[in-house]
Amino acid sequence: DSRLLQQIIRSLQAKVRCPVCGAKYPETGIEFRGQYRNFYLFRLTCPQCHSHVFASVMTSGSKFTREQIYIY
Repeated sequence: DSRLLQQIIRSLQAKVRCPVCGAKYPETGIEFRGQYRNFYLFRLTCPQCHSHVFASVMTSGSKFTREQIYIY
């Protein structure tokens, strides 16, 4: 569902910061990498220091919460 993906991306932008330099991620720095059932995987690229992290998001139906966002 593209609407859910956009909701997740907006939440990642608002709530996640680069663990290296503290910068926020722009939409262009958040890349959807895949989905398995209710798990979504994203690759985040920092616009400042260019480091990469992965974020997995677990949804419950069409909803998710901050506690369901994991950064690797």
